[in-house]
Amino acid sequence: MSPTEVLRGNASILLPNVQDADGKIYTCSVLHSPDREEKTIELRVDAPPLVKLGSTKVQLNKLNTIACTATDFYPGNISMTWFRNDKIVQGPERPPIQPSTGQLFRAESFLKLVPEFSDAKANFSCHINHQAFKGPEAPQFQLSLQARPNLQLITRPQGEKFVAALCNVSEFYPSHVNIQWLKNGEPQEQVKSEVYRMHNGMFYINSVFFPKKSDVEVTYACRVEHEALETSLEKSVLWRPEGEGDVIIHPSLPVTQSTRNTFFLSTSRPTVTPTIPTAVPLWLVCLAGLGSGLILGAGITICIYKAKNNSVMGTSDEKKHLQKKDEEKLLDTSKPRPEETRSELIPTEELDNVQEQRL
Repeated sequence: MSPTEVLRGNASILLPNVQDADGKIYTCSVLHSPDREEKTIELRVDAPPLVKLGSTKVQLNKLNTIACTATDFYPGNISMTWFRNDKIVQGPERPPIQPSTGQLFRAESFLKLVPEFSDAKANFSCHINHQAFKGPEAPQFQLSLQARPNLQLITRPQGEKFVAALCNVSEFYPSHVNIQWLKNGEPQEQVKSEVYRMHNGMFYINSVFFPKKSDVEVTYACRVEHEALETSLEKSVLWRPEGEGDVIIHPSLPVTQSTRNTFFLSTSRPTVTPTIPTAVPLWLVCLAGLGSGLILGAGITICIYKAKNNSVMGTSDEKKHLQKKDEEKLLDTSKPRPEETRSELIPTEELDNVQEQRL
């Protein structure tokens, strides 16, 4: 107590560095002869929590966690409840209590949810009940919906000697996005499409890049920046100068300023399909083959016959007689037998065997 303040009628007592043991019933007695008066008061030792919300940026259609943290409160008796548009979505719960500075405490509660587009304008709140509050502390917030972009890099034709490259960015939200084509860190000219909305509510965009023929071998990179990304998203591709005959652009789609957005390029040379003649009936092929065989066999027979005549010229009568018998035998083998039909001709292979035996 301050003696000076007492003379002025202020009988306040100062309790430095209040501890839990200081929570008692205190009595103040005032004696002013002949009068006397007393008053009692209960000292309740507590400290209201400091409430802090974690990031409210959430990924669409994915499991997210939002933290609600209460720090520097006393005593440790606390409960937390999550609301969405005044309806409980989680809790009430008594989270684990952890020591903070001095004899104070801290606690955290986590809201788990898979947000949809319908949650964009909903009001969320974290209700905290503690004896230091006359009523619940309920900081409100709205979700900031996001979706990280997917990046796909496509070249036409495939390989290092492409004539165009497509940077396809899809499945991102919100719609604002920044795309750059880089060569050695320097921005390059590109042809970008408009940002389109997909059937699921997200967005996509295409960016086409055409390397210059004057460039040497170099690596090109497509860089994407979006608020849902902590760092920029980037993919690169190696490009080499086009050699003679490496790539042919489809003649119906020339690469001009008016048609660059089309990005449909031929990936290989056009193939030449040989003309196939009309199918020939099988019986005609067989007949032609049989006829050729008979002609060949007859030709061989005549040649052998003439050669034999030349070889026996000037020989004795006995040799001429043998030659005549051989000729009769040959003619006899070439004639069809009576029991054979006219269409049953001697195969060429058998005729060749006969000539080989004679030789």
